[in-house]
Amino acid sequence: MSVTATVRRKAPAQLRIGGKLLIVGAICLLISLVAAPATAGAPAGPRNVVLMIADGLGLNHLTAARLAFFGGRPEMSVDRMEATAFVLTGSADRAVTDSAAAATALASGLGTDNGCTGVLPDGTPVRSLLEISRDHGRSAGIVTTARVTDATPAAFYAHVAVRDFEEEIAAQLVEDPPELVLGGGRDRFGAHPFTGAPRPGSLLEAAVDQGIHYLRTRDELEELPGESPILGLFMPGHLSYAGERLPTEPTLVQMVRFALDRLAADPDGFFLVVEGAKVDKAAHAHLLQETLGEIREFDEAVGVVLDFAAGDGETLVVVTADHETGGLGVVGGGAGGEGLRVQWLTTDHTAGAVPLYAYGPGSEAFRGTLTHPDVARKTAGALGIEPFPQVGGDPEP
Repeated sequence: MSVTATVRRKAPAQLRIGGKLLIVGAICLLISLVAAPATAGAPAGPRNVVLMIADGLGLNHLTAARLAFFGGRPEMSVDRMEATAFVLTGSADRAVTDSAAAATALASGLGTDNGCTGVLPDGTPVRSLLEISRDHGRSAGIVTTARVTDATPAAFYAHVAVRDFEEEIAAQLVEDPPELVLGGGRDRFGAHPFTGAPRPGSLLEAAVDQGIHYLRTRDELEELPGESPILGLFMPGHLSYAGERLPTEPTLVQMVRFALDRLAADPDGFFLVVEGAKVDKAAHAHLLQETLGEIREFDEAVGVVLDFAAGDGETLVVVTADHETGGLGVVGGGAGGEGLRVQWLTTDHTAGAVPLYAYGPGSEAFRGTLTHPDVARKTAGALGIEPFPQVGGDPEP
């Protein structure tokens, strides 16, 4: 716009000087009129990304939740998101993925074998979107209802060949902590089994000594001043199911609100991973009511993030799953959800495609049929991260 105004001010003088300048001025004016609207209308990329993973969530899980809570109507928070896709979930070595391989693909843009967490099948580390975002100056956070060392969150900060090496995963987290990590699993860090306090000589004591702010309860979460890094470990293992939380445990919504409030203070933006982990845990055990409760809590957290993104205007929100769990099928009930009846196919994962929803700047890229690596690569593209994927880092000891 300023270039156009400059040409317009100079045009009368050029007309008085001669024909050649008149032609040059006209060309410059034409270029500026064409170029300025194109620049002004170009879509800006996101400053922030919130990647939300509902572990084990399939299409029929959502159908059951809509019937149970909304009379079958499309009134869930995810239904507010206009960009939709299907995601194929197979890993590099299996038709049916596990969470480690799926999360690694979502984090790095590269497929790997089941069990591998943040590494390729040969053990080569792959860098995650969270790690690269921090390199670019963004703050980073992880919120989960599982242990923070469980496969899905671990794939965004750790690099181990076997997902069960959770003590090593915990050590890697303490060595280079994101600005904020909230979830369960304090027993993996050496907390006292009853009080939750750091035991002498434990990894947790070392974390506190190096300046990490350790939180044990929901009250501590609400009262914490603005320092970081923050490590909230609210249970020895996974958090309880949504309907069974202890008074000391925060809800997923509370943790997400806290994370957004803290991370949004960074003028360079943030990358936040949110996992609703216990959809998977409940579906493995065929616990329908717990499964539905976990889906509802996750969807409420999606609503909180969407409200933030709508007000912010600079946040890309991507909601998806790592795999489907249980082979859930809705086989009966009324059109409004009365007498809902379901059947389960397995107590394990399936190869079923999972849903993806996207909202905000860059969301238009998330359409059609995708793979987990596609999701990561499109997210990196929206953030302007190049090159991507990135392979390398400190190899596993």
